[in-house]
Amino acid sequence: MALPTTMRAAMLLAPREVVVETVPVPRPGPGEVLVEVTTALTCGTELKSYRQGHRLFTPPWPLGHEFVGYVAALGEGVNSVTVGERVVAANSAPCDSCDFCRIGRTNLCRELPALLLRGAFADYVLLSAPIVAHNLFRAPAGVPDQTLAFLEPFACVVLGEQEADIRPGESVVVVGGTGPIGLLFVQLFRLRGASPLIAIGRKPHRLELARRLGATSVIQANSGDLATSVLAETGGVDVVVEITGIPSLIEQAVAMAKPGGRVLLFGGSPAGATAALDLARVHYDALTVRGVFHHTPRTVRRALELLASGAIDVASLVSDRLPLEETAEAMRRFDEGELKLAIAPRGRPPAV
Repeated sequence: MALPTTMRAAMLLAPREVVVETVPVPRPGPGEVLVEVTTALTCGTELKSYRQGHRLFTPPWPLGHEFVGYVAALGEGVNSVTVGERVVAANSAPCDSCDFCRIGRTNLCRELPALLLRGAFADYVLLSAPIVAHNLFRAPAGVPDQTLAFLEPFACVVLGEQEADIRPGESVVVVGGTGPIGLLFVQLFRLRGASPLIAIGRKPHRLELARRLGATSVIQANSGDLATSVLAETGGVDVVVEITGIPSLIEQAVAMAKPGGRVLLFGGSPAGATAALDLARVHYDALTVRGVFHHTPRTVRRALELLASGAIDVASLVSDRLPLEETAEAMRRFDEGELKLAIAPRGRPPAV
C-alpha cells in the first residue's frame, strides 16, 4: 500500500506550547526504516523541554522518542525487518567510529546529539541507519505496546543498575524513587535482592506504589532532613541512587552512604549546577560518587529481555492513553505530576 504524503506530528513551538501540525511523511534513505507509530510515551526529557526548551534544539521541536509501531517502509539495504512487522527501537545508537565508541563507551558517543531520534508523537517516525543497525528489534509476540514503549528509559535504568553493581543483601536508597524512573529502579533492585530497599518521594500515593512494587520502606521527602531519616533507619546504606538532579538532594544522597558506599548520580542537573560535598568523608570513607548517562546496545537488549519476561510492572506507571490530537493535554497533565501518559496515533485502543 502506498504511503500517504502527509501526516500529523506534535511540535513544541515554545515552552508549554504544543501543537499538532500536518507535515510531510519522511521517506527512508539507505539503511533507514519508517515506522507507523501505535504508542508513544511521555518522558522526563520531553518534560524539561516542555518547561524550558532544549539546549541542543531550537523550535519547532518534534516531540516523542519512546515508541512502538509497525514497519511502514524500508530503505535500501535493510533486510533485518520486513514491512508490516511490529517493532520497537531505542532513541539512538552509537556511531561506531568516535573515540568513545572504539573503547566501548557507546553511551558517550560524540555523535549522540545528531543521532538522537525525535518525533515519535506522530503518525510515522523515521529511524536512522545506526538505530536500525544496532537498536531496532522485532516486538516479542504477546507483549503489549505500552510495555515495549518503555524500552529506552528502562535501558537507561539497566545501565544505572549495572554501574551501581548491586549484590544480594546490599542496602539501597532511591532518592526520587516514586517517579517513573525511580519506580523502574525499585523493581530492578528488588530483582537483584537489595535489602533494605528504601524509596524517597513526595506524594503519598506514589510512595504506596513504590512499596507495592518492591520497596521495603518509604520516606516522604517533605518530612525533614532526608539523610538524617535514612541514617536513623539504617546507619548508612551501600548504594544511593539520586534521580532528581537537585544539588541539595545530591548532597544529602552522599551523606546517606556508609563507608565504602556507592552513590550513583542518575538525574540530569542544569548546566553549571554545583553541590557541596564533604570531601574528607568522600576520601576517608572511600566513597564512590559516579555519574551515569543514557544507554548502550547491550543494556537495550537486556531491557527488552526483562520487559518481555513480565518481571517488570510498567502498566502501573501509565496513567492514561490519549489520541495524538490531545498531545498538548497529555503534556499539561504530565507537567502537573501524573505518571507517564501514552499517546496513541491510531486512537485509544492499545495494540498487542
